[in-house]
Amino acid sequence: MHSLWKVALDPLGTNDAATPDTGSSDSDAGNDGGSIGPGKVGDPCGDPSECDSLVCENNLCVAATCFDQVQNGNEGGVDCDGDCAPCPDNNLTRSWQTSSATHPLRLAVPKTVYHETRQTIMVYGGVDQNDNIRDALWEYDGNSWTNLCDPCGVGTYTDATMTYDRTRDVLEVFINDGGTGRIWEWDGNSWQLATPNGNAPSFRASVYMAYDPIRQRTVVFGGWNGFDTLYDEVFEYDGSAWYGPFTPATRPSARWDDSNSMVFMPIAMPNPDLRNKMVVYGGTFSLSYVPGPGEALDDMWAWNGSSWMQICTNCTGTPRGFAHFVYDPATGRIVLSNGWDGYEIAGTWEYEYPIGFSISNALFPDARDSGGIAYDALRNVIVQYGGNGDPCLGSGAGNGQWNCGETFEFTLP
Repeated sequence: MHSLWKVALDPLGTNDAATPDTGSSDSDAGNDGGSIGPGKVGDPCGDPSECDSLVCENNLCVAATCFDQVQNGNEGGVDCDGDCAPCPDNNLTRSWQTSSATHPLRLAVPKTVYHETRQTIMVYGGVDQNDNIRDALWEYDGNSWTNLCDPCGVGTYTDATMTYDRTRDVLEVFINDGGTGRIWEWDGNSWQLATPNGNAPSFRASVYMAYDPIRQRTVVFGGWNGFDTLYDEVFEYDGSAWYGPFTPATRPSARWDDSNSMVFMPIAMPNPDLRNKMVVYGGTFSLSYVPGPGEALDDMWAWNGSSWMQICTNCTGTPRGFAHFVYDPATGRIVLSNGWDGYEIAGTWEYEYPIGFSISNALFPDARDSGGIAYDALRNVIVQYGGNGDPCLGSGAGNGQWNCGETFEFTLP
C-alpha cells in the first residue's frame, strides 16, 4: 500500500521507536526533555540529527512525511517506497486495460484527482452525453463508481479546474464567478466557498492548477476570459490567502487547457531539473472554445515558486491541448495521452529522462481529448476516464453524443 500521506494515516510510518512519548516508560522517568536518545514528535531539537524522523522544524521534531526530502520512516529511498509512492524503476513497462467498472454518465472535461485519505479517484463536474453541465462529485475505487453529491451546490461550470490539497485534506475547485476566480473546497462532508485574503485572479477559465506539497500552496497558471484575453500569470493559494500575480521575464506563453496539464514532480523524479517543481505541458492559445488546427502547443515548463525553466520545445512532435498528463512514480516517467489540435489524437507518449518523449502506444487510448487522468497510489495504476471523440459516438444530444464513458487503467504486469 502506498498512502503518500504518513502524517495523516500513520504519523510515524512503521517505526515503532518513534511513537509519541507518554512519559510512562522507566527510561523516561524524570526526564524533562521527554525522551532519551533521538527526539520523538514534539520534542525540542536544534538539529535534524536529534530527531528520530531526521526532521526538525521550528526547534521541534516533526513527523516523517513523503515530502520532507529525507529518507526516514520505512522509506526505501528519499520520499519513496514504504508508505510513500514507489521509488522509480525505468525497467517497468505499463499497458492499458479497460476497466469493467461503468460510470453512469459519459463525461467530457471531468475534473479528476486522487484523494490520498479516501484512496480513491475523484471526479467533479464535466458535461454529460446530453450536453448538460454537471455539478456532481463521483469517486472510483477500482471496482465501481459511486456518486457522492448531485448537485453539490458549487454551480455549473464547464471550465472549472480541480486539485487536492494534501496538507489540509480538501478538494479545491477553481471557478470563475462574479468577475473573479474563486475556490470551493470539499472536506469530505460538505462544500464551502473559500474566502481568502489577497489579490485573487481576475475572471478566467480553463486554468492549469495543481498542489505543491513542499511549499504547501496550490499553483494556478494561465487561463482565458472566454473572449479576447489569454493569461500567462501565476497565482498561488494556501487556504487562507492568494499570492501573485507572478510574471517573471522568462515564462510560458499565454494559454489555457480544459484538461489541466499541470502536475507536481517529487524529489524522486529522475530529471533533476524537474524535482520539487510544478510542470506544465502544452495547451492552446486559441480564442475559440473549439481550437482549430495549428492552435495548440507542444512545450513543457517547470515552475519552482519564483521562476520558470523551459524543459523542451516540440516535445512530442505533435502539438496538442486538452491532453491527459500525469506523473508515474513507479517508472519515473511522465505519461501523456491523447489531446486535440483541430482533431482528436490517439495514443500514449512517455517522457523518460534523459531521452525525452517517445511513443509507448500509438493506438491506445483511441482518438479522444478532454478526459481526466490521475495516479492511484493505493493500487499503483494510472486511471483515465471520459473525454470526447469520434470513437465514442452514441446516444445523446449535441456535442455530448461524442462523449466517452470508458474507464481505462495503465497497469504494470
